[in-house]
Amino acid sequence: MAKYREQHRRAEEAHRRFEQRIEESCRRTGHGRPVTRREFLGRGLIAGTSTVLLPSVGMLVNQAHAACEIGEAVAGGPYGAGKIPFLAIDQGGGANIAGSNIMVGGAGGQTDFLPDDAYETLGLPAAISPSTVGVNTDFGLAMHPNSALLRGMLDKTTAATRANVNGTVIPARSENDTGNNPHNPMYGIARAGANGEFVVSTGTRNSESGGRSRAPEYMISAELGPTRVSNRNEAIGLSGGEADGFPSGSVATAAQILAQLKLGAINEAEATEELIQCGYDKSVATFNSPILPSDLDPEADADLLSIFPNGEISNNGDFRKAAATMKVVVNGFGGVGTMEYGGRDYHQDP
Repeated sequence: MAKYREQHRRAEEAHRRFEQRIEESCRRTGHGRPVTRREFLGRGLIAGTSTVLLPSVGMLVNQAHAACEIGEAVAGGPYGAGKIPFLAIDQGGGANIAGSNIMVGGAGGQTDFLPDDAYETLGLPAAISPSTVGVNTDFGLAMHPNSALLRGMLDKTTAATRANVNGTVIPARSENDTGNNPHNPMYGIARAGANGEFVVSTGTRNSESGGRSRAPEYMISAELGPTRVSNRNEAIGLSGGEADGFPSGSVATAAQILAQLKLGAINEAEATEELIQCGYDKSVATFNSPILPSDLDPEADADLLSIFPNGEISNNGDFRKAAATMKVVVNGFGGVGTMEYGGRDYHQDP
């Protein structure tokens, strides 16, 4: 009996924590608690069916309207919100970045070197302090010439690419070997406007941030949460996430007409005429500009195959994560992506 009582206690505790998570999410987003279908019907959803369906009618012309007004999506233009792609690399375990791999100096900048004993506390003996061995600035950022991060970056880039790279370092205090460091910037970047055609954000881990480190509590929003993308299949799977395979950017364009009509910016006759005119082109737009699963396949991308040659893209788990995330975010299908890697303890695996 004691065994079953313990199981019952654990089940009740799990349910209590689940309820707490719901309450916390509702508090942050300002939404009410989830309701059942019966509760929806009890609130008069049936009576409001025509109102609920009106936006769906407008969505039928999403791709055609985009073809009429902007044409860019139909012509194979850039996807997403038009922002610079943002990739966050979450190194679990305590990678020693600021002051060791990437130089941090005094008021004069990175090359205003600190005393040697300051760098010694960060794992750089006096014999290899930056004032002794110098720095590497190939990436527009002063890095230690012996840095393992630098070696990897040099191995995967060309001189032409490095010439177009710039960087900065922002030191932040963190604890070793814990997921409680609130350093993941994904929600902040999404709030600044990063968005993709299929998802706002991606992560390689099933967590609130998509990685191991937490995001700052005040930035978290359920609407911006990450979709897991950690391999080729998960990247390709995003193509089924949008109605009819259409990009969400053109959906917003058609929705704008409905908003203008509602606000009186255009009259009903003008809106109807425009929707009918564009509706003629819908079938053409449907077949001329879909996003195919192959468009999200990292193993079909020539650039990624050159970065990860000799089967690396499919045989190495770390590279699979990177390639899948890069394909989705850099091509605009996702706005921001987090790649999480474990075993990066600087005191064990420099």
